[in-house]
Amino acid sequence: GALKSAIDTMVVLAAKQATAPPEAQPRLVAMQSELRHAVNNCLERLKNVIARLQRFIDLHHTERQAANLNDMLGDVAMLLKPSLQNNVQLEFDLEPLPPLHCRPQQISSVLSSLLSNAINALNADGRITVSTRKMESLVRVRIEDNGRGMDDAELETIFDPGFKVTAGRVSTGNWSLFSSRQIVFEHGGEIEISSMPGKGTTVDVLLPI
Repeated sequence: GALKSAIDTMVVLAAKQATAPPEAQPRLVAMQSELRHAVNNCLERLKNVIARLQRFIDLHHTERQAANLNDMLGDVAMLLKPSLQNNVQLEFDLEPLPPLHCRPQQISSVLSSLLSNAINALNADGRITVSTRKMESLVRVRIEDNGRGMDDAELETIFDPGFKVTAGRVSTGNWSLFSSRQIVFEHGGEIEISSMPGKGTTVDVLLPI
């Protein structure tokens, strides 16, 4: 969008510059310089998006490596930002953390799934708070929302995979949460969820460091 528009405008200006009178040349040169700067900014943003998307590629990659959990949360939030409504507040309270020895693609997929669930649970004027803390030999990611919340019956089966039939249509149940917990288990961690109907939900991801 913005990149194509800037390039198209540069092409038009180049054509005009070829036939413009001498007194118009400085203004056209200045406009081209501004557009080149805009194109470079767009390319830099595109490069950052591609780099962040690459973190989600190959979720079954088995090699563990040191990763920055706060950076992964920033990547996930950036990729999910288009799904946020204008009246939704997404707040961060991230403390400096030691490197996490993990499979970054898998942990990123967990964070993306949990944050997506929080977004989908929101009502009007929703708020999500994401925080990180170091707790002795663990790091904790907490995702809190003020959405619809869940009752005890829903919480009891929240990690159960299965299928739901709604209005005659069959859909998957809690497969994303089931898969997320399996990934966290494989990293030696745990997911804890607390919730109240009408008040919201808090999800804690605990991972060893």
